[in-house]
Amino acid sequence: MPVQKVNVSSDLDAKVPSHLQRTSIISLTMTSDPSHRCVKARMVQKGPVISCAQKDGIEMLRAEIREEDPLQRTAEHTSINIIFFGTLAKDFSQSARQGDVVLLADFTIKKSPSFLRDKLHPCQLDMESEDACVYAPSLIIKVTSISLIVGDIIRLHRFKAEMFRDSMSLLNTFGWSTVTFDGTIDNPVVPRTSSKSFHFGESDNRTVQELRRWAANQSWISNDLTVSLSSVKPGMYFDLTCQLLAKAVMDSRCILLKVWDGTKCQHPLLNVDGTLIKYDLCKHPGMFLRFYNLHALVQRAPDQVPDKPEHLSFHLHGGTSYGRGLRSLPAESPDLQSLKSVLEKHVDLDECDDVNDGTLLEIWYTPPEALVLPNDEETVRTCEHNTRRLTLARVKRTTPPLSCHVRARLKKYKPQQLYQCLKLFCFNCKTMKYVPDDSAVAKVFRESVKDNQPCDEQWAATSSASSREPGRTISMHISRDMVGESTHMQLIFVEGTMLDEICMLSRHYKNLVPVRSVNGRMTLLDLTAPFLFSGDKRYYGCKQCSLNTFQNPVFTAVEIWDEQAVAEALGVQLMQFRLLIQFDLEDHTDTLEALLWENAERFFHVSAVDASGSQDLQDKIQTIMDTIQPPYSSLEERPWLDLCLSVYPVKDNDRNKVCYQITNTEIREE
Repeated sequence: MPVQKVNVSSDLDAKVPSHLQRTSIISLTMTSDPSHRCVKARMVQKGPVISCAQKDGIEMLRAEIREEDPLQRTAEHTSINIIFFGTLAKDFSQSARQGDVVLLADFTIKKSPSFLRDKLHPCQLDMESEDACVYAPSLIIKVTSISLIVGDIIRLHRFKAEMFRDSMSLLNTFGWSTVTFDGTIDNPVVPRTSSKSFHFGESDNRTVQELRRWAANQSWISNDLTVSLSSVKPGMYFDLTCQLLAKAVMDSRCILLKVWDGTKCQHPLLNVDGTLIKYDLCKHPGMFLRFYNLHALVQRAPDQVPDKPEHLSFHLHGGTSYGRGLRSLPAESPDLQSLKSVLEKHVDLDECDDVNDGTLLEIWYTPPEALVLPNDEETVRTCEHNTRRLTLARVKRTTPPLSCHVRARLKKYKPQQLYQCLKLFCFNCKTMKYVPDDSAVAKVFRESVKDNQPCDEQWAATSSASSREPGRTISMHISRDMVGESTHMQLIFVEGTMLDEICMLSRHYKNLVPVRSVNGRMTLLDLTAPFLFSGDKRYYGCKQCSLNTFQNPVFTAVEIWDEQAVAEALGVQLMQFRLLIQFDLEDHTDTLEALLWENAERFFHVSAVDASGSQDLQDKIQTIMDTIQPPYSSLEERPWLDLCLSVYPVKDNDRNKVCYQITNTEIREE
């Protein structure tokens, strides 16, 4: 169901069906029944519409709403994340704006994967059912402020004109769109549009040219006020064309930006932690921006010595009066080409993170209180070497071998089904394979039972139990005691059992070895199946490297009995459980594929062999991955990762290849 628009002059609640009962955000729990319930709150943040790989590429949007009941001002969890899907996501993106009061109905309550990071409500609301609906006020664009960029020419489609508070207002209707043109005379007439299809003919071209000539003769429409940072004077109002170097989301209300234009301001700048911009246009580091009506203010630093000169800071005041605003520069903009030519004469843009303040200009906005950039990195480096941090682009240009530090976000990871990240690795032949699924293992057990023959060998003790199938017995042959320095253990050789049966036996007996009889002698099953069951854990052998000397097992002169010692006694090359995940990392310069392999257990604080038999530990790994790549999140919403990378060469089909591996890094624990 699309977004239902309500005129702002009417009461939002009056338009909602009577069968819906309003509920508060703080009262929502995982066990709440959302049927016939609705939530009314103010939207404080809205993300972009993105494609969700976990939902087969369906488009989705994440927003945050906050309840503003005066009686709940001191209550926790008054803000909650909302996830919109499909056409509802696109419609909501076009129909609702930050600050609007919206009402949501027929939602689904789910656990929030980002709760520990964003500290919002532990639940989130998914708008994915066919009946999911949003009631939002119609957007109002006042004629006096539709031109966010002074001098631009805008053509509006499917808007309705109404009077609102004694002034003409335009209300958008379904299917509304805009086409924008540069208002400068002699510049190319290139439409910029929010619609995928539009008509632009010769008469439209003439209209644009006439409006350009008219605007050029209007004194209240100023000429180009863009200046470089090197030309900024205290108290000046100016436009700034620049490149975005870095972005950090402080909370739901503010974003920190770091920008430059290739020049250095001639006045000392106030040293604070970031530019506070309440606009959602800055999506990717590296993009080019223009600030309109930026104010250069003189301020004194909190710890400044009285006889030292005051510092300059840059404020983008609120609202859109006097053309104030911020936008990204389109690719065809002449200003963009001029800026690029200036930047190319200076330091390599890929090296911006390594340039000191003497080369790069830092433009900061100073709020009344000092801003402190939070430590938003979810990882901690444990390496002892002190190497400088490199951008991903620089890392890819280096010659291996190399150890370095990077700061990046997780774009995606493989395998998406995390149970597949658990591998079996043979240190002898370097073979790696998936852990066999239960269907393959069960088949080995069924075939062994079908072909099983009576066993003539006797061990220290033998017991038999009837199976669930007539005429079949399960024999348990118990080995002699195996005593080492620190352990006392017995092996129990189980013959004629199915997989589910030996799993049941492993709850009561430790160290079970499944066997079958061949020519009256016991031998191991095909090594597709585990050769040892120890409680919840299963141990596998390498088919290629195992000696299969089970007919003459050696159980003497062993100091410590463990799975490795048992494997050696049975002539089996033990395969080790390992975790392997590929991280696709991205920063403002490039992307890079890095393996999390040798350091994986340290990274997750989880043992691979323990995780093989524990659903709780597997859930812990999933929770960590949901923290560094929250479901349904865009790249900009994900936390930064501080990583130590190892760069090394490998041979791949007689060709040299450079690989990257995450080392000496672990997840930050609360």
